Amino acid sequence: MTPPKEVLRNLGLRGPGVAYRNSRTSVAAGARANCPVTSRPEVQQLLDGIPENLPVLIDEAYYHFVESPDYGTALPYVLEGRRVIIARTFSKIFGIAAMRLGYAIAPPALIEQMRPYSVGSINALVKWGAVAGLQDTAGQQQVKERTRRIRTQATADVRARGYEVLPSETNYFMVGIRREVEPVIDEFRKRGVLVGRPFPPMTEHLRVSVGTDAEMARFLTAFKEIFPAVRTSTGAQP
Repeated sequence: MTPPKEVLRNLGLRGPGVAYRNSRTSVAAGARANCPVTSRPEVQQLLDGIPENLPVLIDEAYYHFVESPDYGTALPYVLEGRRVIIARTFSKIFGIAAMRLGYAIAPPALIEQMRPYSVGSINALVKWGAVAGLQDTAGQQQVKERTRRIRTQATADVRARGYEVLPSETNYFMVGIRREVEPVIDEFRKRGVLVGRPFPPMTEHLRVSVGTDAEMARFLTAFKEIFPAVRTSTGAQP
């Protein structure tokens, strides 16, 4: 068996994004700034390289948005009986973040272990809102397509000004701004645009949620006011 630390290092999972220490560790959790975090082969490598009794928490908050053929849900591992916990939420593609609802998929024994820590019941509005969201597959597809279109245009506009944008399979993207992000957040707020909070250790990256066409136009206007266009690697002025 590959040593756990080596497995995590091979996957690029280290630092604040990963919780795994030693035999006393109760769960291994991987996260990056841009979920979904890994492809199916990488998840397989992780599961095969750590102790079998160690639960692995996999965040699938953004899996509805994924288009990469390399990505696959971890659901098959749950069905195989692996000690895998999948975390999902209704706050992304379903758009009901204020209801604070999510769910876990795991083998029955793991679910029973987690049950004492559950927050308890949910109200009827939240429950039936979630049911409606799950049934509205056409609405999910519409949100996915609209998000992809607007994200593609917004990231192209930012890159055209000479700034790096990390690849995204989600409803947000990260911009490398080459300076500390905290003062920049305040600059956007002054212009009536709210951007994401700092995400250490990526303190020189700006998180931008994908909004409507009008909202992204406001963001780009503010971006141009705050950041001057810079020369690209070819020396051309964008």
